[in-house]
Amino acid sequence: MTTNPYRERYERLLVWMGDHDITFQATGEQLGVDGATVRFACQGATCPMSHHMKLLELGFPSELLPEALDKPRGRPRKVPKFPGFVQHTSHV
Repeated sequence: MTTNPYRERYERLLVWMGDHDITFQATGEQLGVDGATVRFACQGATCPMSHHMKLLELGFPSELLPEALDKPRGRPRKVPKFPGFVQHTSHV
């Protein structure tokens, strides 16, 4: 069974939120997303930069938040390999 290495930080965040009567649903409303989206973002290693900045503006302690990082969503696109298109490299 694998455990989340960010669990301790997340649990401290939950305590802080409880002390301030803050819910994920209320936070999501401030960010313009669903509460589940906020919960998911706070459980991992990173969260979108826009969410991170807004959470800081709302008064969340930076040490309880994941690293701010915008990652591309979804699978990377494959480069098409057209059989009729052959690239010629010139050796000048």
